[in-house]
Amino acid sequence: MFKKWLIDSIVRTVKTFAQSLVGVLGVGGLNIGILETNWTSALSVAAMAALICFLGCISTMPLGEKGEQKWDTQKELKQN
Repeated sequence: MFKKWLIDSIVRTVKTFAQSLVGVLGVGGLNIGILETNWTSALSVAAMAALICFLGCISTMPLGEKGEQKWDTQKELKQN
């Protein structure tokens, strides 16, 4: 389950990076060539978007069996 979550999160993060980069590059208009583009700023913005995306994925990470959290000590107490 963790492996599937990790792969899905990486794919989502890479897509977010690419989409953000396209958006930043598109803001400059049609008259900007590849040599005139400020690549440092564009990559920085896309990297920040990717980081925010991955942190969002972490917040939705599955923690235990379906319907329970790993820090659920009541289950452990009932078993003893």
